[in-house]
Amino acid sequence: MAPAALLLFAIPLSTAYRSEHASRSLISRSAFLPSFSLSAAGHSRNAARPHRLGAAPSGGPSTVTAVLDEVKPKEPKEPEPEFEVAEAAGKRMPEVLQEEKPATIELRRVKTADPTVFTPDTTESMRGKLYAASAIGGSAGLLAGSIAGGEQAPVLALVFAAVATIEATRNTGAGGKLREAGGAVVSAIDAVRQQVTSRGYDEGLLGAGKSFFLWLDEYLKKNDIDTSFTKQLIKRQGELLNDYLFSPTHKAFTAISEAAVARVGPTDPARYYRSSFPPFYERVTVLRTMGDGVHFLEQPLLIGGVSFGLRSVVIELNSSRDLMVINPVAPTRELIKLVNSLRGTVKAIVVPNTSPEHQPYVQEFLDRCPGAKVYASRLPRDDSYRVDELLSEEAPPMWKGVIEQAVLDGSASFREVVFFHKPSKSLIVTDFCAMVDDAYIAEQNYVDSVVTENTAMILGLYNQTGLLVDRVLTSYPLRNKGFIQRLLSWPFARIVPAHGVAPIKGDASYVRSLLQQCGAVDGGDRRPSGVSSSINVDVEPLKDAVQRSIFGKEEGRKTEKDKNVTKAGKKEEPVVKAAK
Repeated sequence: MAPAALLLFAIPLSTAYRSEHASRSLISRSAFLPSFSLSAAGHSRNAARPHRLGAAPSGGPSTVTAVLDEVKPKEPKEPEPEFEVAEAAGKRMPEVLQEEKPATIELRRVKTADPTVFTPDTTESMRGKLYAASAIGGSAGLLAGSIAGGEQAPVLALVFAAVATIEATRNTGAGGKLREAGGAVVSAIDAVRQQVTSRGYDEGLLGAGKSFFLWLDEYLKKNDIDTSFTKQLIKRQGELLNDYLFSPTHKAFTAISEAAVARVGPTDPARYYRSSFPPFYERVTVLRTMGDGVHFLEQPLLIGGVSFGLRSVVIELNSSRDLMVINPVAPTRELIKLVNSLRGTVKAIVVPNTSPEHQPYVQEFLDRCPGAKVYASRLPRDDSYRVDELLSEEAPPMWKGVIEQAVLDGSASFREVVFFHKPSKSLIVTDFCAMVDDAYIAEQNYVDSVVTENTAMILGLYNQTGLLVDRVLTSYPLRNKGFIQRLLSWPFARIVPAHGVAPIKGDASYVRSLLQQCGAVDGGDRRPSGVSSSINVDVEPLKDAVQRSIFGKEEGRKTEKDKNVTKAGKKEEPVVKAAK
């Protein structure tokens, strides 16, 4: 049965490469490697630019045109973002996110695709991706069946291949990742074929095979062995396989690909952004104003069904409305319009945390504000964006006197800088703490709400503020003693984290109580290193969550913690107003 199972998902790949034309079009026409002209003011990632500390861009927003080595087919013109334009002469135009200018210098390099621009697949490229997705699903099914005992392996291989193919035609995050994986497989196979062809290996293998069969035919003739019937049988079987298997499969995948090309695409181009973190393609951006020159740019973040969101804090530093952006989020066209509505100039892009979900949008954001300086807690490991200045305990001159900061130092893979904004009395953090409440859960769809609610309960974040860095504090107490003292000396009245709800009402005494729970300050319940104090081991809240998820919110048993939530740690509803 194993050979039969292998055939089930080997058919798509074998069918995909029966046509040389189909295989050659997969790289140049892939939706994830689109062919269109870019300008380096917005997309100069592969161009020579400084990555070292303190190496600022030379001469401001230079423009570069990326030119491919091969002739490209004419592509449809990219839709232009809706940028603000000065209406009268002498009116200062916002420099927040600048429009890309015509190219003036040409470099021959491989282009980097604009993640905000969607380029549809061709039928041939989509078909190749679906073939590969089917093979990937079939392989997973065969592996699962083999682990389960082997008897169901062919059936599971067929089911998994069908499910993977169908999901790859859908406009979902999982479908997008399957298409990406399929495109990578096809591109790898095509690259191997090109290498084989360029080095003449294909002709050598073909010649060797031809010589072998000629020798075998002569040997059989010398020994008076008639092979005519065998040859006719093999030819007939090949025709039957082509007529009843390969050709119908090819036609079916072609029809599915045509439907998928028409279906797959952004429902709102202004919210499209091709990201390595889910949601992979479309995300809503909400601008909220807290007051005292503090604004929030909020986008969804979904990992493993858990939706904790992603928040960028924008601060007006002075009367001229110089803007400081902390933890930049994906610069979609919708976000560009929202930031331009603030009528300021982005002067500082701050990356205060080393966690991976806060890194991928920095360069794209910087490309749209080339005059801004980048401040980071550490240099990026992959050299994906330049850093002009490393953050320390002393605030840079740009925001000195308005914002104070402190450094939470962990292992080689974690470091976070927290800020105290004096005018709003806000403690601005990234992953220091978080909270998820009932209103936040209610905004999610049913599946995400159940997973997020239960995860928040396990982490101690449900309707209460929970520390996310307690292990860092208990593992490196001496190194962070100054950080805690500085943090507790600030007269803040609210906390603004990068995930969950914000702002959270809480002052230094409230944060001290959180630190005492993990033993980070004297008088706390110190736990062994590596044991998180935020994890709630009480099973009653989990039972209550299961009951609510099955029978509804009104049927769940309310715990005393749910009924009597202290004022400190609650979300400040009246302070934040949604921007329309």
